[in-house]
Amino acid sequence: AQEIGQRVNKALDEYQGQPPIRGVTDKPIKAKADELEPPKGNELPGANKTLIVDELLINGKVPSTRRGEFNKWFDSLTPEQFEILWENKDIRDTIEARIRRPGGYHEWYMVARTPKFKAWGINMDEIKRFRSEINELKWVSPIDGRSGMHGKSGSGTFHKELLELIDNSKSLSTFNTRLDVLIKRWKIDPTIIPHKLTKEIK
Repeated sequence: AQEIGQRVNKALDEYQGQPPIRGVTDKPIKAKADELEPPKGNELPGANKTLIVDELLINGKVPSTRRGEFNKWFDSLTPEQFEILWENKDIRDTIEARIRRPGGYHEWYMVARTPKFKAWGINMDEIKRFRSEINELKWVSPIDGRSGMHGKSGSGTFHKELLELIDNSKSLSTFNTRLDVLIKRWKIDPTIIPHKLTKEIK
């Protein structure tokens, strides 16, 4: 057995003196394990984002409006977290439905632009406060001079202008100033407009 061991050691010594055998990558076939890099492209597309979404939801769902659960949940999210949820159409549809409850209101902080108001530090209580009853929202169109109201003549144009106003506003104060101009332009009764928030709240 001692003789066999000596032969093995001799063979190893001779092997170590040989140049390393190289493969197609021009690296020694007997490379050290810690020099090897893990294969690229094994990550599952969207896997990390899915995990984040699951963590942000409550038991896999958007909280209900009962006992203020939805408002508290919305306020607890960062703007970045909310953006991730908003990218998911099903989740976004549910959030929009929660904001519009109980229905029958026109939201001056338009629901379709909720991420922007979230980024401005406006909480959900304020978003829901700053709206007017639909049956009170009436105007005279600056386009054709016709009288109209929510869902009637001029409604599409009015909402488009409001949407553009929001998109072009860089801050809450700018939004407030431009909203005053819009209200006057459409000859809307200013008394139906709740008092405007002048300072961001979180």
